[in-house]
Amino acid sequence: MSKVKHGHHLFQLIKELSKSEKRYIKLNLTQHQKEDNNMLTLFDAIERQEVYNEKK
Repeated sequence: MSKVKHGHHLFQLIKELSKSEKRYIKLNLTQHQKEDNNMLTLFDAIERQEVYNEKK
């Protein structure tokens, strides 16, 4: 499976999460990574996208 397909699956998964599921993930990412929280930054960036675009 190509990187694009993996990225697209992640995008779809994040878009299908409920508001409470997204909150839970963000709280856990914040608690477990105090410095330079790249995973939280990536999660937020994917969540803000309307359509999947790997380059943005």
